[in-house]
Amino acid sequence: MTNSIYIGKWVYNQLKENATLKKLVPNKMFPLVAEQTTTFPFIVYWRNNITSDSCKDGFHQDQVSFTVSCVSDNYSQSLELANECRRSLEGMRYLYEDMTISFCKLTSIDETFQENAFVQMLTFECTVN
Repeated sequence: MTNSIYIGKWVYNQLKENATLKKLVPNKMFPLVAEQTTTFPFIVYWRNNITSDSCKDGFHQDQVSFTVSCVSDNYSQSLELANECRRSLEGMRYLYEDMTISFCKLTSIDETFQENAFVQMLTFECTVN
């Protein structure tokens, strides 16, 4: 068994280390839903799916999908947030606490306008051992 259920902790820690995000969204990164009184801009992230793969020799890994949503009342700023999130999360291999995250890659990005905000939704996939 892996600890891939905790992928949100890793996402949060990666994003909070980005200097640009620290300036743009200090203390405004939320799992699942932003607080009611949150002002723009902010980031919300969530896990979409975990698919478990195991072998008869005991090796176990999970394929994990998660989304990071960058929300702003300014379109250019929503793009800047999305780009910085991608810069923070995409890569080949990360060691985090008691899990190894391998080959985190952006699989899709969607944008929308809702509730007077521009929203960039980045979906990533990675392997967790």
